[in-house]
Amino acid sequence: MKNVRRHIILVYVIALLLGSSLTLSAQQQGTPNIVQTHERSGYVFGHTRGFGFGFQQGRIMNIHSTLFWHAEIATLRHPKEYRRTNESFPNTRTYSYGKLNRVYMIRGGLGMHRNLADKPYWGGVQVRYSLFGGLNLSITEPIYLYILHYNMDDGMFYRSLERYNPDTHFADHIYGRGPFGKGFRDAKLHPGLYLKGSLFFDYASDQQYVRALEVGCAIDAFPKRLPIMAFAQNSYAHLTLYLALHFGDRE
Repeated sequence: MKNVRRHIILVYVIALLLGSSLTLSAQQQGTPNIVQTHERSGYVFGHTRGFGFGFQQGRIMNIHSTLFWHAEIATLRHPKEYRRTNESFPNTRTYSYGKLNRVYMIRGGLGMHRNLADKPYWGGVQVRYSLFGGLNLSITEPIYLYILHYNMDDGMFYRSLERYNPDTHFADHIYGRGPFGKGFRDAKLHPGLYLKGSLFFDYASDQQYVRALEVGCAIDAFPKRLPIMAFAQNSYAHLTLYLALHFGDRE
């Protein structure tokens, strides 16, 4: 009986040692787990009042959360802005009647992503939500238009490139929009704040890469109204919805 017990104990010990050895061997020979600590992506986006592009980089804190900084540039249009032409003259250029300034928003701030649903081992989509906030330095570029002037001596109309003035420039004397960038020398800065939140759908087949669709909303607020339009109410705060495509990697 004692010999049987000794054999059972011996077999048990051998099995434990063999199991431990096989487990260690499998861990050494198998594919090692890759610990990723950083994520970055560039992206383009369209929103309900313009478009833009940006870059973000983050530190992966744990399997649930990533902290980011980001910077982006976007245009901002007025809701009542629309293009028209002067049909009284041939070959005129389209312009937005009443538009005082083009607006370029430069956003920069911090944020976080947090997992809502992890990607299955066989692939699929990882779902995260994000929240960002920071500083918005918006640039207003004055609009320049080609204005028609009538010459009494020869009875001809001549074009002149002028900064748009709603008090003196009327629709029947506007030939069309001026060249891009003409108003940069008179541009002004308008500091403000922004906050945006979104859902982030990462569909990349490899965990090393970022291929994602982002859907969200943003609000940009300023201490003074942005002077976009002459004949419409300009606001302190601007709410927009956006859709972005991200391309990047993790390491």
